Parts: sequence; structure tokens; C-alpha cells
Amino acid sequence: MPNSGIPQGIFLKRAKLIKPDGSGDYDWCDLRLGMDLNVYSRVFRIMDCDEFTRSYFANEGTDIGQAEDYPTDPFTFARSMINMKQTPPDQAEFKNYIEVKLKGGRPNGGLKQFLDNDRRVLSF
Repeated sequence: MPNSGIPQGIFLKRAKLIKPDGSGDYDWCDLRLGMDLNVYSRVFRIMDCDEFTRSYFANEGTDIGQAEDYPTDPFTFARSMINMKQTPPDQAEFKNYIEVKLKGGRPNGGLKQFLDNDRRVLSF
């Protein structure tokens, strides 16, 4: 990253932002929804704002614009597809069988209850 007068590790602090064309500083009336904001050669898209900002712009008689939908995040979509996958029932049964054979996994609760109560239950 070329040295642009900004110390490394610090991107933005509380200060006036200079417009990239050098025509002055950004002011509140320069901001609109749906615009690209260039801050020290980094471009940010203004998608939406809170109700206070909307009411402030309305009181000043300035149109702030329409909110935009956020773009879909490919990582979140891919992660949801991975989490949606389930092991097929035949593999799940085989996994349970192997775990029980190796003396691990979950014990058969019904069998344990049956063996504990053997010859104590009245049957007809």
C-alpha cells in the first residue's frame, strides 16, 4: 500500500473527509443512499440509514433516496448449503452400528431397561 500520509493500521478517525477530486470536504448534504463514497481510495456503497437520519434529511428538505437491498454474500449461501446436507439414513444406521460395536456411541436405552427389569415384570 503506498504511503498516503495515513499511519499503517489506522484507516479512519474522527476527522473531516476530503473529496477525492480535492474540491473540499464531504458534508452531510453530499451523502445519498445508493451512492459510492470514496474515502482515501476505498469505495463504500451507502445502502441504507436509520430513522433518525431519514427524519433529519426530511426536516432539512433534502431527499436522501431509496434504500437498496444488500447483496447476497456467497460465503453465507455456501455455508447454509453445507449445513443443509444430512447423512443419508443408511449411512446413519451404519455409523450407529459401528459405534455400538466399538463400545462407543450412544447405548441402547431400551435394551438396558429390558435387561434391568428382566424377571421383575409380571407378564401374562
